[in-house]
Amino acid sequence: MFNLDTPLNILISFEKPEMEQVPIGQRLKILISALDLKVRTFAQTLGVSETTVRNYLERGSKPSSDFLENILTHFEHTNPVFLLTGKGEPLFPPTNENKLESAPNQKFFRSPVIGNNQGTANQQQHIYSAELDSLKNQLLLAEKDVESLRAQLQMKDALLASKDETITLLRVAFNRPT
Repeated sequence: MFNLDTPLNILISFEKPEMEQVPIGQRLKILISALDLKVRTFAQTLGVSETTVRNYLERGSKPSSDFLENILTHFEHTNPVFLLTGKGEPLFPPTNENKLESAPNQKFFRSPVIGNNQGTANQQQHIYSAELDSLKNQLLLAEKDVESLRAQLQMKDALLASKDETITLLRVAFNRPT
């Protein structure tokens, strides 16, 4: 028990020091950089909008536990301790072994890791799949634009023909030669 004569600085020294923690937005930026991805590709791989990810990165919004779990599922080499606390490296170091090995924590890893190729191949497959879907959507939009432009050209041609016919009729009506 403290008495009233105890100096204030001694009382303060018993307080638990606060640890500086890297904000989750900064941790996500570091992770995206470590994965060598763009924000858009990262979002597409996770199946969320780019705006959602940017809100986490730039506006200080806090991601849900489902979002964090989604990251750990899609990017199996992600260090969950780094993701949750900012301690350690963003990615587990790649192994040089070509044998089948168990993941360090089965709670966070859904499948065994084969050398350093399994996570990279899965990540690339997700990235390429997301890019392919994006390119298919862009192609559909471009095809719709082409159809719209063709329809506009047909309307322009019909309008020009109508204008020429109107001019011819007006000249005939006023007995002027063409």
